[in-house]
Amino acid sequence: MLDADDPFLPLLKEAFDFNYDPSITHETRPNETRALVPDSPPLTFHDRHIGSNLVLKRLVYIPSLAHGLSKLCDDMIAEFLGNGDKFFDNDFNLASNGRVTFEDSKSVGKYYRINVGRVCHKFASKILLHPHYDPWSSLFSMYCKSQTLFLTEGWLQFNCTKTGDVFVNDEERLKLGISQSTHHKLVDINRRHPHLAAWNFFPMTDLAIGLLRNQVSSEANFIWDNCRTLGFQTKASSPLPLDATKFVAQVVPALKTKKTRVSKSLGVSDGSPKAISKVSKFIEPSKTGGTSKRRHHYRPEFRHLLQHVRVQPLPEKLTC
Repeated sequence: MLDADDPFLPLLKEAFDFNYDPSITHETRPNETRALVPDSPPLTFHDRHIGSNLVLKRLVYIPSLAHGLSKLCDDMIAEFLGNGDKFFDNDFNLASNGRVTFEDSKSVGKYYRINVGRVCHKFASKILLHPHYDPWSSLFSMYCKSQTLFLTEGWLQFNCTKTGDVFVNDEERLKLGISQSTHHKLVDINRRHPHLAAWNFFPMTDLAIGLLRNQVSSEANFIWDNCRTLGFQTKASSPLPLDATKFVAQVVPALKTKKTRVSKSLGVSDGSPKAISKVSKFIEPSKTGGTSKRRHHYRPEFRHLLQHVRVQPLPEKLTC
């Protein structure tokens, strides 16, 4: 796409040929091995109470997605250069890392944000929003927030003020060469879609690697775990959500054990003693954890992560 003598060609190749260094290793910090194993789903109250019209019904796996995104990027750069615009190398910097070690999901997210996310959103901002502005300013930012040592969430958003304005002032808008109408469109997009893209990062452990390798099959039906927007159902009892603690059954009277007497003898009473058995109408979660504590450990599931990610861009549509 670029001429062989273009000074930006080496930087363009380095940016798009970037890959994770195969020498990267995982080294768990002392006393944090157990923390790298999640003990509950990442689901929150809002994950279970979104509008029923927003429930994820089906997953469709698209093997060609990565290739399609790569081709889209090539086409956008070709169109950018075809319009007579140029890339300048005066303030384009790539991160240089020495020996890298991952300790948890936060370190994985930080590595991606610095080496991949920051570079990609600079290209997107220049090509889409201000192609005629030479410096490598970006109207996007990528942020990361660690929920646990096992899960760090990342998202892309516009640089904006507290009022939702994408730009600080008119002087900056004019400097970037963005028209007033485009400015209004970007502000509207920012208000409707505060997160333009989302990522989940995991530690480089066998558990996390296995979770991603054994993800859902092609075109699988998505089971919305314990959705709280299904409406009334006639049932003896509702299953407790996976992230509920054991004391719920002790606090909620309806979940406590109720005993009734049931006679095993169906004949006419003859005055003889009858065997009486105690039957529980409701099942009370074990207070001791059962005979095997291993059975009650949470097993990470890919669908729980998808359900959580699905809700994050929809805060204004929650039905609480």
